Amino acid sequence: MGIFASVLHLIKDLRETQIVGHGYSILERNCQMSCSEPEESVLSHSFGNRKYFRPSVTKLRRLYVRYLMSRMRTVVQTFSLVLLALLTLPFAVYAINFAQGGLLDSLPAPHYIRSDNPIANLSIFSHMAAGAAITALVPLQLIPSIRRRLPALHRWSGRLIIIAAVATAVGGLVYIPLRGTIGGTAMNIGFSLYGVLVLLTAIQTIRYARARRIADHNAWALRFFWLALGSWFYRVHYGLWYLATDGLWSNPQFTGGFDLAQNVAFFVPYLVGAEVYLRIKQKVERKAFVHTSA
Repeated sequence: MGIFASVLHLIKDLRETQIVGHGYSILERNCQMSCSEPEESVLSHSFGNRKYFRPSVTKLRRLYVRYLMSRMRTVVQTFSLVLLALLTLPFAVYAINFAQGGLLDSLPAPHYIRSDNPIANLSIFSHMAAGAAITALVPLQLIPSIRRRLPALHRWSGRLIIIAAVATAVGGLVYIPLRGTIGGTAMNIGFSLYGVLVLLTAIQTIRYARARRIADHNAWALRFFWLALGSWFYRVHYGLWYLATDGLWSNPQFTGGFDLAQNVAFFVPYLVGAEVYLRIKQKVERKAFVHTSA
């Protein structure tokens, strides 16, 4: 029964990854319904005033496999997020250096972004610097081991990211009415919508975290995660499109067909994908709860 001892040792982790569900009740229920061993097979371990029956070896193996699959998903998720952070790092470094040059008035003159309006300059270059920071940091915020083992770091880094997100959104929303974007009205509308959504998801993320409504916090954090990567996705889309088509339906005035699509394509599809995922996840969890409660 070595596998039985292994599963007992891992039950605490199973609770954290929500494989067992709420406490030990699911394990207990399965054991009571299917265990054919006599009463003396009751475990000597008890939790509180409740005792738990020894499940069959088959159930233990199934539970152990599910645990290993959960661990594998955690490893893949961690690797993917670290890789994403590394991929966004060059963009973040470039944007921060560019923003620093703009704030210090060291960009080559004349430059179409910098103007004689000090408020517009402060807004756009603060937007760039803060946006670069959240792009590079937000993938690390979702790493499971950091959230689980370093909750204080997760909370404080989250607060800093939210502050940077508010600065990013407000900076862009102030700059657009003052100076406008290079792509004209269509880009103004698309980028303004993006700024409003970043601001909304950032506020909702920290609002639900402070209210200890973790499920809602996680849902809004996922939406914010994809929006925070929007500036990087915008550049990636253009890079891949020019490699594949040599700039088809794109021009320096950003009025081509591809340019117009990109005014929303760098954030809307990802946000829609996140919403679909959240709806499916909610339905699966509801069915699982009904099944285990039956």
